Amino acid sequence: MFMSCTTAAHLGPIIYLEHGTAFYYGNAGTGLSPQEDLLDDQWMHDMLVNGMSAGEAFSNYVWLHQRDYTTGDPTAMYGGSSLQVTNQQLMFGDPTMTCYSPEWTEPTPITP
Repeated sequence: MFMSCTTAAHLGPIIYLEHGTAFYYGNAGTGLSPQEDLLDDQWMHDMLVNGMSAGEAFSNYVWLHQRDYTTGDPTAMYGGSSLQVTNQQLMFGDPTMTCYSPEWTEPTPITP
């Protein structure tokens, strides 16, 4: 798995996937904003520590960060341009991918 700030707007994902990366997440603009850093920390924690799939974890937090609370509609979201933040997240790979699951255990070695 690989994550990048602006490399996803260029050939980065293709190069990494060609060299064996199973999943690539990055931004097509910049991730160097407090909002982006917090979003990335939260969804990656749920994926890598709590065992959620990449797509499920990301969708939970992108909704919290970009929801338009002014409409009263729980499904309304701001676009990146309306907030004047370049935050176009891109995922290359299977969004149902699970990188870690808390119920996984280390196999018991076979002894002769």
